[in-house]
Amino acid sequence: MQSTSRQHQLPQQRTTGDDEEEQPIKRGRRVHWLVYVGIVLFIGIIGWLGFTALGQWWQGKQDDWTYGNPRTYQTDAVVGHNDSNSNPSHFIAENLKGKIIVVEYPGGDPSKGRSYVITTIPDNQGNPPVKVKFQNLTGDGQLDMIVEIGDPGSTVSIFLFNNGQQFVSKL
Repeated sequence: MQSTSRQHQLPQQRTTGDDEEEQPIKRGRRVHWLVYVGIVLFIGIIGWLGFTALGQWWQGKQDDWTYGNPRTYQTDAVVGHNDSNSNPSHFIAENLKGKIIVVEYPGGDPSKGRSYVITTIPDNQGNPPVKVKFQNLTGDGQLDMIVEIGDPGSTVSIFLFNNGQQFVSKL
């Protein structure tokens, strides 16, 4: 018996010349387009939250500079409570830890002062400023008090009516 030997030949490698070898083609994973949409939405939501927080902080700073802390507002008006153009009544509106209070000094006289407890804000949410203004709401020739709680765009108004001696919630 004759033994036959077989040689296995390896396939020849192609060369492109000058000792350069051909690089295999890399096939990476392609990212689905929805991944990019998700990233953009995520960045948008984070930006919106940051912008909202910045806006609230800025509004609080402006309120601190304008009204102080506790939030306080003062004005004078002639409302017919022992006052005159030369001695108007003095009003102080205050948000004291969530309690909205207006103090009136009729004719500018602190000895005759009276306070009006307007309302209470639960947890003093946002520490809003409080302002007062006066307008004839009933047409009786006497100025009534309008108490405004909050910043422009989110203001709550409470009306107190002038009975000639003091302000009341109902005539």
